[in-house]
Amino acid sequence: MPEMCIKKMKPISKNVIIEYEAILLNQKINISKFFFNWDSYTNEQLALDVIRYSFKTYLGWSPQEVESKISLSLLKSLKLNEILAYINFPIELDSTLQIKYLAHLLYPEQVKYDARNLVLQIYKDILERRLKRFPKSFLSNTDGILKSNICFLYMLEQNSDFSTIKELYEHFAGSKGIHTLRKYHLMSICTAFYESPLEFLHTSLPDEQKSNFFYHYYKYKNTIGKMIPKITLLKKRTGKQASCDDEYNDSKFFYYYRLYRLKVKSRVFNFIF
Repeated sequence: MPEMCIKKMKPISKNVIIEYEAILLNQKINISKFFFNWDSYTNEQLALDVIRYSFKTYLGWSPQEVESKISLSLLKSLKLNEILAYINFPIELDSTLQIKYLAHLLYPEQVKYDARNLVLQIYKDILERRLKRFPKSFLSNTDGILKSNICFLYMLEQNSDFSTIKELYEHFAGSKGIHTLRKYHLMSICTAFYESPLEFLHTSLPDEQKSNFFYHYYKYKNTIGKMIPKITLLKKRTGKQASCDDEYNDSKFFYYYRLYRLKVKSRVFNFIF
């Protein structure tokens, strides 16, 4: 056993390496699960220690060589395939991409991982019908919103119908926005993370392109549009005029109603907006 290679390892890692050496000598079949009775992060680090040790000791590869040459068949020949169960791969990665991602986990400083390109690769596969839908739980982890933003911005890049920020907000504030998201297979993502296509747009845009003014204007406009039938029904039932002091009314509810009426009657309001 190459003692010098494991001399500076933590005690737990050393014990796992000893078990691994026994497997290479056909003295054991698998590394005992006893060593992986920790949280998922610690288990992953132990597994990476073993894989890193094997590449360095028996192959003598640099991080760049690992990145270019690593494969599932190689891991199997080194009897490392079973230990992959302790690696926390992003759920959207297939077996090929998992191996590439593993090189990044082994040497994060030397082997960079471009998450954005991976998201776009999957989204392009959906747009080009190579995939029927996003992989299961693709957007359910902590990076889900970020991934949805990447897809949305790519969709905008493919759509040259908008010349101003106002046109963007106006489009996604209405039914046309829903149609666009369905066309580009993003409506399910919108439903999962956002209250509306308008919010999807506003969240996805870079800070320098966001317009809080148009976002709140169209959001309130949509709110008012939904409120008018309720206001009319409430007035018929109570026989009362709309008033912020009325015990039957919600002050914010009627504030938006009056704002809507002001928009209809005032040319100044229309000019401002």
